[in-house]
Amino acid sequence: ELSKPTSSISVKKLGRRRGEGDEGTEFVVIDGTKVWDFTDLENNRDGIDDFTMSIGRNTKRRQSDTPVHRLNEVIDEIAHQLTVVLRAHDQELPESQNANHTIASTILPTNKVSIKTGEICMACWAFGKLRPRTIPPGRIERPQMGRVVGSVRSSNPSSTNGRTLIRVKSDEWESRRTFLDGTERIKDTADVTEQPGPIDDVTDRLFDAIGAVLCKKSGSGANTTTSRLEDSRWSELANIGWAFASHGSCHSFEAESLLNDLATVTSKRLAEDGTIANNNNPKLLVRDIAQILWSLGTLQADNFKIAKGMLDIVEALKDNLKLGTKRGNPFTQGRPLSRWCCADLVQVAVALAHARIDEPLLLQAIYGEGIFRLMEGSSISPTSMGDISADSRRTFHPWEVSILLWAQARLSLTSAVGEMFDEFAEDASGYFLRTLRDNNGSFQDARIGPQEQANIAWSLVVLDKFDTEEAIDLLKSLFVDAARTCEKEGMIQLD
Repeated sequence: ELSKPTSSISVKKLGRRRGEGDEGTEFVVIDGTKVWDFTDLENNRDGIDDFTMSIGRNTKRRQSDTPVHRLNEVIDEIAHQLTVVLRAHDQELPESQNANHTIASTILPTNKVSIKTGEICMACWAFGKLRPRTIPPGRIERPQMGRVVGSVRSSNPSSTNGRTLIRVKSDEWESRRTFLDGTERIKDTADVTEQPGPIDDVTDRLFDAIGAVLCKKSGSGANTTTSRLEDSRWSELANIGWAFASHGSCHSFEAESLLNDLATVTSKRLAEDGTIANNNNPKLLVRDIAQILWSLGTLQADNFKIAKGMLDIVEALKDNLKLGTKRGNPFTQGRPLSRWCCADLVQVAVALAHARIDEPLLLQAIYGEGIFRLMEGSSISPTSMGDISADSRRTFHPWEVSILLWAQARLSLTSAVGEMFDEFAEDASGYFLRTLRDNNGSFQDARIGPQEQANIAWSLVVLDKFDTEEAIDLLKSLFVDAARTCEKEGMIQLD
């Protein structure tokens, strides 16, 4: 039996026409005009095909006329023009090559354009922001969400303490972006149509062109000149690495070359530009080193070929901080990272966790400093968060502690590696409970979201720190809040 072709996008109304000798036949009205009689369509397969094609054309035309689509076209056109300029400057692509570009454009007079390194870095940062990666590091697919299809209260209160049981329909999947961006509840994944998005290969080609230009050297032998990357400032190096990591660009030859050169330049300068232990070095900031480490650590989860450069930076950082030169217990060794801000501690720990580099001395310094800061105070109240700059903040946010706990669990940092790791995991449970008490037990007010809750629960189990009194109270609160949120919002992340 033929199904009646309708579209929620282009079909505006279904009407009925009274005929002679019958009960009436249905017809479709699109934009106020009757298009097809369903009775005729069922007797005419070609008509059905034509009808379906007309709906497809209408849908495509309407989608291409949205402000978002037009904005994406402009962004892609800018990326294309920048790529043409950079490739022509690098003499790798003729100016006239535009065969695969779908948008009619005028090629810029690249032979008259003087390209500045700062401008390249700004463009790189901008497209890292405009075109972020949609798949987390080390993953092959987007985060998956499951629909909560119902919740029932058990008929046997003694078996569940009268609590609500929530059933999750795990055979229906959809990406986090589709669920969060939709305005209506999705009934079935078959009803979901992928919305037109940016052309990723346009941005990929731009990042490849940026990598080629920044790494290019001219001359040979003793007359070889330094590359733009080697002449870049610390802030430019950090922004370049951040942009490549945010976009997820690391697989092409140009991207690999840039990331390996970035690691080489960073390691060399760490040995030349003085210590960063006091965070007052005029030549470089801890923030820049932390950002470069985060970039390479994140991308190493996708491409092992940049692992050596990451290891070189870690070794150079350890030498720069003179870690391991003092003997005795941690108290006699002092606090080498006492002047680092909380964001830098977290970013370096995340970089090591993504790259699975368990450098004991650096990690002991990070988590030893973390213990001191957990003892110094609980979370900052939401009203005062905006008054403290990221460079001087001395107190952790709850989400930062959850990330440190996740990094510790990912690297299996237990007492066998250092006593401070057991102490940090135990102190973290107490820190979260104090934070909840300060916010009247509200996870939302404490800024401990679903992702942070999942990190905490997983980490405590992996580290075998779930059986303390504080951990038990914390996990109970986590599960109660997670069930309440799941029942209220009707969905839960499955992975």
